[in-house]
Amino acid sequence: MTRLPFVIAPAAALTGDRIVIGDQHDNEAGPLAGAVYVYERVAGDWSFAAKLTPDPAHYPGQMGTTIAIRGTTIATGVPRSGEFQHDGGVQLLRELPGGWARGAYLVGTRLERSELGWGLALSDRHLAAGARMLDDGIGNTGGAFTYRMDCAIGTSYCGPAVPNSSGASASMAAEGSARIVDRDVVLVASGLPVSELGYFLVARRQGLAQPAGSAGFLCLGGEVGRFRAIAEIIEGPEASLRIDVGALPLAGAPGAAVGETWNFQCWFRDGSTSSFTDAVAIRFE
Repeated sequence: MTRLPFVIAPAAALTGDRIVIGDQHDNEAGPLAGAVYVYERVAGDWSFAAKLTPDPAHYPGQMGTTIAIRGTTIATGVPRSGEFQHDGGVQLLRELPGGWARGAYLVGTRLERSELGWGLALSDRHLAAGARMLDDGIGNTGGAFTYRMDCAIGTSYCGPAVPNSSGASASMAAEGSARIVDRDVVLVASGLPVSELGYFLVARRQGLAQPAGSAGFLCLGGEVGRFRAIAEIIEGPEASLRIDVGALPLAGAPGAAVGETWNFQCWFRDGSTSSFTDAVAIRFE
């Protein structure tokens, strides 16, 4: 059994083989600055992995009062921070190749003594944070703030694309979650010519070819599937499409599976010719 370096853990979050525990009374970074401890399960036991402390600008904030974790991102409430020591905030912590590091520090509007950071909920795309003392003008009735998270997934390749008639090189991106079970992938194409038709493409393999009559390059190889339902046909200059990763438009392909990498691109008309964005590869988990 692993003994923890504090008596009471007011907040904790568990995901897979990782547990994150808050200690709002930790004094290492300053009086009642707080801290967050990360433990990982190794050979059946929990082992210390990291201790994360707040930026000195935010104490005495009692970081660690609340905890939420999603993948490699931790959100922790700092409800006692701010000019009046009750304004509050939310500190994001990111796991990087070299270890954990502080990320963005989130605040809201009308925060004087609102104690933002009481209650957290984190998904791949959004964070909700409670502000239990938020004053709506008739008293401290409380409220909540929502934040959009950095939700880009996949790796871009085959870029930059050949510039089109808009003068831009059209680009391809993906947002949401690479986890199959989340069923949350949105394809986004930008830098497209205005009011030109197009559609998204998918393939298991990468490639490089310039189809006849096209100014751009197809960066997919092998069998190429096309999202072509009425709702999936797009018009520039920007377009997005939420796809079902369990039903990709390829013959004999029931959908993406854990560990597989799939490639996506966008084709579009461009005056008397056609072209492509660059491409994005997503390895599904």
